[in-house]
Amino acid sequence: GLEGISTAADGSVTLGDVITKINDRTVKSGTDIVSAMDKVLPGDTVTVTLWNDDKVRTVTIKADSPRDEQP
Repeated sequence: GLEGISTAADGSVTLGDVITKINDRTVKSGTDIVSAMDKVLPGDTVTVTLWNDDKVRTVTIKADSPRDEQP
């Protein structure tokens, strides 16, 4: 998941979305997501490319806190 990213409140990432890119990094696995997110600091803006229903879209979201500080 994208713990540390405030997405639920604004609905920019929804159920069924497949993350294909974080910033300029192609994502093919959960490991790729973790690797990309490890470089994100609180307050950083992250560009996420999503695929769902044969459509590609890009959203910009803001990191709110490190993953290990989430409840």
